[in-house]
Formats: sequence, structure tokens, C-alpha cells
Amino acid sequence: DRRERFRGAAGMYYEKGNERVIYLSSDGGINNTVFLHEALHGATLMRIKNYLKAKKAGIKVDPSLQEAVDELIDLMHRAKGFYAALNLAQERGLITDPAQIRLIKNAGVFANSDAFDDPAEFVAYGMTHPTLQEFLRVVPGKVYGEKTTVIRIKDGLTQFVQSIRKMFGMGEGYSSALQDLIIVSDKVLRAKPVEKI
Repeated sequence: DRRERFRGAAGMYYEKGNERVIYLSSDGGINNTVFLHEALHGATLMRIKNYLKAKKAGIKVDPSLQEAVDELIDLMHRAKGFYAALNLAQERGLITDPAQIRLIKNAGVFANSDAFDDPAEFVAYGMTHPTLQEFLRVVPGKVYGEKTTVIRIKDGLTQFVQSIRKMFGMGEGYSSALQDLIIVSDKVLRAKPVEKI
């Protein structure tokens, strides 16, 4: 089962019981991006999956996890919708700028995968893949939890989020879906996980 799931993939995170393994393919998977992608799955996958199972079963979960995953899903849907609108506009000839067309075409790779449909994949690709990050930078932001970015920077962002924002050159007035993803990912990681269901 494990080998079959790994076939053709650059990397894979596997978790069963107490066993947690990151597999990297010698054919294109031994690099920082693939490793970080799979490590993010290790940190977030079961939190997200167990929350979704608990929600479906009507089991009450920690409110901070519920808020974080619900915000993540909303963000994923907004990014998918923004891509669909841009793609339609480009198909109708309303977008002619070569840089914008390239951005839309590159984002299409993720729209045609599960990155815009699976919140665990959205986090992993969004936090590790430069092409999706480039697209998320143009998706309008909706800073979660506070009224403005300035308030969040001064009062609410963790050191982790501040470091990531600085690395991406995001100043106090910056707003995008990429910033939202960084903030929401931090919330998912800090929330109390659901016990295995």
C-alpha cells in the first residue's frame, strides 16, 4: 500500500500509529522544497484530517482548531475562486499582459491538482512552492482575527509569523492571501489537536 501510494511522487508523508516517515524520491524529491512540503504534512495533516472527521461526526473540538481550519478552508476556496475568475477572464481575452497570463497558467497546475480542494495540500503547497506563493501574493488578503495588518503585527502575530513575513518582504500595510496562509498555518500549528478518532 505504501509503495503504491509513493509511486510517481517526489515525496510522501506517511503516518500510522506511532510511525511517522517522510519518503523522498531519488528522482526529483531530494531537495528542500519537497522535504519541507512533506514536513508540513507531518505537522498539519492529522490535525486537519482529524478535525474534519470530528466535525462530520458532530464531535466538539477545541475552538481554536475549529477557527483555524475553517479559516484555512475559506482561504483555499477564495484562492480557487480567484483563479477561476482570472482564468475565465484570460480565456475571454480580457487579460493580455504576458506576465499575468504566465501567472494564471502557472496557478493552473495547482487548480488541476488537489491543492485548491484539500486543505492539507493547500497548506503544504502554499507554504513551500514558489509558484503558488507568487499566485497567492495577488489574491486579495483578508487578515484573520484583527481589523488591520498593523494591529496584528503589533499585538497578535507570533515570532514565527513575523519571521516568515519578514522573509517575504511583507511590511505593515501588506495584505494578500499568502500572508493569510502564513497566519492561518501558524494558527493550525498552535491549536490543540483532536485526539485520534
